[in-house]
Formats: sequence, C-alpha cells, structure tokens
Amino acid sequence: MKRFLALLLCLAIMGIRAPSAACFVFTSTPSFQAPSSPDRTIVIISDLHLGPGRNADGSWYRTEDFRWGKALKAFLDDISQKRTHHVDLIIAGDFLDMWQPPAHIRCEGAGPELGCTAAEMKTVASWTVGAHAQVFEDLRMFSQRGDNRLHIIPGNHDAALLIASVWEPLGKALAADGGRVNFAASGVWVSADGGIVVEHGHQIGSDANRYETWPHIVRSRDNREFIIRPWGEQFVQKIFNDQEMSYPVIDNLSPESAGLQYRMEDRGIWGSASDVAMFVAFSLFQTSLQQQVQFLGAGRSPEDRPDWDILKARNHGHRLFAAALPPESAIRASLIEKNDRAAAVRRELDALAFDPKRLPDGNVKMLCDQAAIRGNPVCATPELGYALERFLVPREWVIASHLAQRQKEFPKMRYFVYGHTHLLEESWKPGGVSGVDVLNSGAFHRVIDEDGFLKRAASKGISPGEALQRIAVEALPPCYTYVLVSCEKGVFKLEVWNWVMQESDNTGRVASPRDKVGR
Repeated sequence: MKRFLALLLCLAIMGIRAPSAACFVFTSTPSFQAPSSPDRTIVIISDLHLGPGRNADGSWYRTEDFRWGKALKAFLDDISQKRTHHVDLIIAGDFLDMWQPPAHIRCEGAGPELGCTAAEMKTVASWTVGAHAQVFEDLRMFSQRGDNRLHIIPGNHDAALLIASVWEPLGKALAADGGRVNFAASGVWVSADGGIVVEHGHQIGSDANRYETWPHIVRSRDNREFIIRPWGEQFVQKIFNDQEMSYPVIDNLSPESAGLQYRMEDRGIWGSASDVAMFVAFSLFQTSLQQQVQFLGAGRSPEDRPDWDILKARNHGHRLFAAALPPESAIRASLIEKNDRAAAVRRELDALAFDPKRLPDGNVKMLCDQAAIRGNPVCATPELGYALERFLVPREWVIASHLAQRQKEFPKMRYFVYGHTHLLEESWKPGGVSGVDVLNSGAFHRVIDEDGFLKRAASKGISPGEALQRIAVEALPPCYTYVLVSCEKGVFKLEVWNWVMQESDNTGRVASPRDKVGR
C-alpha cells in the first residue's frame, strides 16, 4: 500500500494522469513516444565532443577528444541494467565537436561572424558519424533496450544540429524515426512536471559562445545562408585548433583558459594582438563563472551587486583588463611589457573596451567584479569606495540572473542542470533565486582540473608548459562524469557521480566526485 501511495504521489508530481506512467519525461518533438512504465531514472551527461576520429594510419587526430567508446558502452550497459532498462539518457550539449573538423573539410564563411553553410556542416556531421560509427550503434542499441529513451540537446559546438539537414546523418545512425530518440530543438529539455530543466549552458550570462538569437543560428548574406559563428567559435578555430598540434591536452584542462595561459608561459604571446585580446576576455569570463564566494556576504542577491560606473570602466581601456587579472598572471605580465608586441595588444584591448558591440556592458561588469576582487575597484563610483569587494560573488550572480529568466518560462523549476564548463558541480543553491538547486554534469571525456595538472607536472619535475607538450590525452584520469536523477517515494533525488574505466579494462566502476581518481 505504501508503495502504491508513493507511486501516486510521484505521478502527481510529474503531472501524469494515467496510473501506468510514473516519473517519465517527455518533450513535444513528434518523433518521441513517451514510455508507459513507472520508476524511471534520468541520467544526464554532456560534452562528449565527438570529433574527426582517426587518421588513415589508425592514429587519432590530434584534435579528437572522444577516444573512449569502450568506457561509454560499459557505462550505458551498467546504467541500463541497474535501472531495469527504464532510463532517459540526456546528452546535454556538445555531443559532437563540429568546430574542429578534419583538415580537408573547410569553410571560410562570409566574414568572422558567419561560418559554414548547412551543406558544409552536414559534411562534418556525416564524417563524425562515420568516424564514431560504433558509438552511434551503442547509443542506438541503448535507446532500443527495454523502455530506454535518448534525448539530445544542442550545445555551442554542435549548434548546427538545429538545422534538419545537418541532424539527418545522426538521426539515421540512431534510428530516430523509431520514436526512441528525441532532439530538443528549443535548446532546453524539461521534465513533464516542469521541475527539472536541462540545457547546455553556453547561453548563461555573457558567455563567449552564446548565440544572440538562440536557437535561431542561421543568417543570410548575398542570397546565401550561413551559420552564425559566435566569438568563442572564432577563438577555438583561430587558436585552439593550431595549438593542439603541439600541445595535445591544451583544451583538456578545466578551465580551458588555463591551458592557454601555460602555453603563453612556455613560449610567450602567439598570434595577432586581436587573438590575445580575445583570449584575455575569454579567460576572465571563465574565471567569473567558476568563482564561488570570494569574500564575505554569501547569500546576497543579484540586486546587491555594485552599480559600477560603466563609462569610467571603459575609459580605462587595457588597464581595466590588467586590473582584472591576478598580479602573478603571465598574461598580465605580457600586457605591461615594453615592446611593440605588447603595445599592439594594449591598443587592441583599448579598442575592445571602447566598443559596446564587441564588449557588452555585461562583460564590462564582470571585468569590474574581477578587478575589485583583486583589490582594484577601478569601476567604483566615489560613493562605493573600497569596502564593496567583500560582497562580490560573481559566479552566483551570473547563474542567478539566468535562472531568474528560466523561472519565468518554467515556474515549477526546482532543479537546473547544465554542462559546458566541464566542471562537475554537486547541488548548490544560488542566492537570489528561491527554491532552485543547480548542478553541472561536467564532461564525458577526459579532462583534468588545474590543480591536478600542476601536481602531475610537479611530479615529473617539468614546467606546466612542458607538461602540455609531454602529457598524452590517454594519460589523463579515466573519469567521466554524470548526473543521476531518481524518483524515490515521490521525491526527485539528484546526485553527481564519476564513471571510472580504462579503455584496456572490461568493466568500470562508479565513484564519488570526492574520489580524485588519479588526479
């Protein structure tokens, strides 16, 4: 009787009337057929970054992040068996990495803001499906096992999947027309009761990868349609793609900006002044997203954020960026050097600071936050003085502002799950948003946090720059992260876990996020 009452409660929470369906999820995509059995489990993974695969000689492309098909298959088998094949698996963005295609597939676009055509992106998608044919077969088999379902949310690296022709190779490989696969074309997945909201996360705040018209990503020029290329994509294609040839794990560090910082320490400034200016802004934004409570004042709301003098901040030009960087930063040191290269970077940063289109006010505010955290409140009005630094909580405010908008769309939201940053986050409650827990699914490919990377470099007696060159991707921790959602006694329970498995093994294991697993 107790079990029956719990089931009825769970049904009520999910907004389901039929007594045969409990704790399931659905979207409005026509090809998806909602399952009818109770006691379902939701599993959220993100950021697999399936890329170009292998070269003709069998070696991996240097830009390939996903080399872990065996671990993924074992994970799929494990969760399906343990949850009696009643699983909704959500891939929360960046399933594919379409920003790093094989060299023979190129698209020059129409200027820096407009990239590939749909036809070119379909070629990339088809290549990626072929390069990872076994992964797609394993996912297809998972979706057809028992009462399992697969949901795919587009991210910034695979935004082109929003175009039907680009999605077509994936849909065919996954047998999506069979009703077991759902593509969340809105960019957001929501549980039936509205309580769980999942998205990739690149639309949060003033992210370098955000699309201003998301999920509309196409723009016409000269009677041709191109996929919008956000600033972050320009950055990846200009810098990461080249540097990864010599520094194989440069984009496997979390945050990504750390790898580029150590590359700079190893060989100094590279690329154009514009490239370096882009990186400085990228680095500081990532810092803001990762910071939790910096000083005092935990729990203060976004309304308490200092009212920075934006015009004053912009007038500081490159000095605003320098003030926002840590004093010991190699990037900051490079900005103040007395040479022509540094002078060119300073001029580019001056131009960036003065241009509201390239550096919106939201980004300026984050620079002001960072400067105040460093003890340099250069954006403060005379009334604010120096005491305000103890109330800064940038990450919390960036997330809270986004959640406030999501609450308007989904007023029943109680849990918000995102990926994008590659940092696994256990449940936490941001101030200023009532009754919402936030979790991050991390990444389902091999990444290492900055502390772990530095420890590995130190253990080998080499500099971080040398470590970027000498540590192979395969040597990184065999750890893949996910969020597990279960419905117990009518109440959702969300937990973060690691799946740990070497490709040479036959089985893997579940580990707590507090288990550093080789870090």
